Amino acid sequence: RLCELYGVSHRAMDKMEGLVKAGYPPGLAALLLKEAEQIAVRVYLLDNSKSTLTQDGHVLVGEMYRSTTRWIRIDPAIGDPKAQMGKLVSMMLENDPKVRNGSNLSARLGNIGQRLDALKLDGRTVMLVVVCDGAPRAARVGETTDKDRKQFVDVLRQMSLAYRMYIVVRLCTDEDKEVQFYNEVDQEAELPMDIIDDIVGEAKEIEEAGNGWFAYSPALHRCREAGMVSPLFDAIDERQLAAPEISIFAGLLLGNATPVDLPREPTEILPVVEEALKTSCPVWDPLTQRRVSPIDKAKLAKVLPAPAKKSMFSFFSSKK
Repeated sequence: RLCELYGVSHRAMDKMEGLVKAGYPPGLAALLLKEAEQIAVRVYLLDNSKSTLTQDGHVLVGEMYRSTTRWIRIDPAIGDPKAQMGKLVSMMLENDPKVRNGSNLSARLGNIGQRLDALKLDGRTVMLVVVCDGAPRAARVGETTDKDRKQFVDVLRQMSLAYRMYIVVRLCTDEDKEVQFYNEVDQEAELPMDIIDDIVGEAKEIEEAGNGWFAYSPALHRCREAGMVSPLFDAIDERQLAAPEISIFAGLLLGNATPVDLPREPTEILPVVEEALKTSCPVWDPLTQRRVSPIDKAKLAKVLPAPAKKSMFSFFSSKK
């Protein structure tokens, strides 16, 4: 019945039910399955350099946010439930285990391009997920050079032109300079790319962007880590969503047994959200470290335009 209500193929019924049981709102689960049909292959490039043994990573275990090594943050990518929805999932290690001479990220991206040439993509999307703990560098030690940066950007640009590709870079380090490198590449290169930090870091960025009206749940974070075709998932940590976008995005987070179709008129959104929250399940919020409502009504009201007040002129005109 869920598949019928949310417009999902009956062939995906088991996956739909599995996602809902795992804590995904039905609307979000349905979107994942629909997007999976657009994706020809998911490619995961995992950083296995020696630096991934550094103990400055963080990972969500159940509902506990724990410190760990960078590798432990990288390793869950292999078992990501979202990854299994694609027609094909390919995993590659960044470095040859026998050779540890710096990050071979740019070279390995070139190898991925060769593999893609052998596939029948039929114009569908390639989702490339790079899971790493730092910027590419040719030397075993030292800083990333301008040459390293140019080579990395050139390879990504060539791949995005050759294929219908979306790129996700999942950062598994708290080092500011490494995060800054990828954010700068994202801004400068104008590539179809999203940079994803850990769940707490992303939740803070989303709030600072003006979208703190919803809880950034683990389900949302896993979706963005694995890559989403919808541009809204890239926008939420960059700018405040407009009212029509809020209507679409909020609809994915609400509902239970039946879909929630939010109105596009900004002044009509809040009452429908308030009613839908009565049957929506609470989610874990990384900022408060507890279970909360998926949408904060008070914060949502602040970002939606207030209903226009009637002037005295319109009042008397209506009396005629």
